[in-house]
Parts: sequence; C-alpha cells; structure tokens
Amino acid sequence: MTDSKTKAPELKRESGNNIAISIGRHISLSSLITVIILTITGCSSSVVVTESQETQPETSTESLNKEVPEEHIEELNSEAADQSEIDRQNEVAERELEMRFQQEANNLTHLYISAQQLFYNGNSEQALIFIQQANDIRDNADIRAFKGSIYLSLGNREKFEENWRKALELDKNVPVPSTLSVQRELQNLGLIE
Repeated sequence: MTDSKTKAPELKRESGNNIAISIGRHISLSSLITVIILTITGCSSSVVVTESQETQPETSTESLNKEVPEEHIEELNSEAADQSEIDRQNEVAERELEMRFQQEANNLTHLYISAQQLFYNGNSEQALIFIQQANDIRDNADIRAFKGSIYLSLGNREKFEENWRKALELDKNVPVPSTLSVQRELQNLGLIE
C-alpha cells in the first residue's frame, strides 16, 4: 500500500536528453513501472530518479542513446496518475472493508450479550431471536452451543441436539455450561462423557 501522501511521479525534461522522475517520499509502483518502461523501450539517454523532499541523493540508471518524445512523456505521466488513483481507491476500499468487519464484530457481540442477558433473566424466546440474528452473521461453535441450550430451555430437544452437534463439529472444545440439565442431556446423547 502506498503512503496516502505519495503523489504521482512526474517526468520532466532536463538538459540534453536527460529525463527526471519526481516522486514522493516513497517510490510507488507507478514510478517503478515508469522507470522500467523507459529502460526497456530505450527512450532516454539517462533517467534520474529524484525524491521531491530531497532526503536521498539522486541516482541514475545506465545510459541509453535515444531521446524520449514529448507525447511519450505525457502518456507515461497519465499512466502514473492513473496508477496513483487506483492505489488511492484500493486504500479507500481497504479502510471500508476494515470498518465493515469491525461493525460486524460489534453487532455480533451486542447480539450475543443481549441473548445471554435475556436468557439468564428467563426470557428464552426473546433470547432465541437475538442468538439467531447472531448466528445469521456468523456460524460458530459458541453461538451454536448457546442456541442449543436456549432450545433445551424451551423444551425442544431435537433443536438442542442439532445445535450442540454442530457446535461440537465446529469446535470439539466448545465450553459446556455448568447447567446440570444441559450437561445431563449432552451425556444422554453421548456428546460428552
């Protein structure tokens, strides 16, 4: 990922056949592409890469014997600007994806905790609604185990077994609650010892 302050490299004609590439603090992919294109096509007698903040000395590549046409410089500048825009869009997309994952984790946590509070306050039916919403976001062993325990409290042994089997399939070390009724049912089904 490029630094958000990195600007597109810009080609400038210097004295004679020299071409200078001005870049930001870090050399970007587009700068590297520009240097490679100039070298491969043999379009300059000398390419000088300079850092616009002048923190590093100038370096030059191997001398070549052709001059770079102005239209080629404009085309390379345009390609470099396009690459910089693509890099910027990728950074924005990455930040949006991170925010979406964080929001999903926050929602999942909220739903799971709400389901626990409702369940332990004796409202199993409402707890089932919240844990199902959490399960819709992400299917994992903890959610399935808790969902199974809620079903048992509602008297639905079939759904209890289905969810606990899935929980143990996802994670054989999923914590078993200390509730005797849940432990007894799991033992009767042969799911735990």
